[in-house]
Amino acid sequence: MSRLFLLALGTLAGCASTPPETIEQAQERRALSCSEAGFTKDTDDWRLCLLIQQQNDRLTVMEKRLSSIELQTFGAGPIFPYRWGWY
Repeated sequence: MSRLFLLALGTLAGCASTPPETIEQAQERRALSCSEAGFTKDTDDWRLCLLIQQQNDRLTVMEKRLSSIELQTFGAGPIFPYRWGWY
């Protein structure tokens, strides 16, 4: 019984994901990235770097969502048969 419990616990521990990044952590990560890129803090270029980093994060999230939707709808049926060469 204890072996089964340890096996289940190990399986669940392997599936555990990291907690989501907080807003403050994301801002710190972006600020550090822009500082490492050579931008001076509190300048227009540094602010633009932060905005671009934020936009890239948003685009990454949208790409993940779209790929998830594509995976769910792929092979759903011949809605448009010419896509698969069934003319």
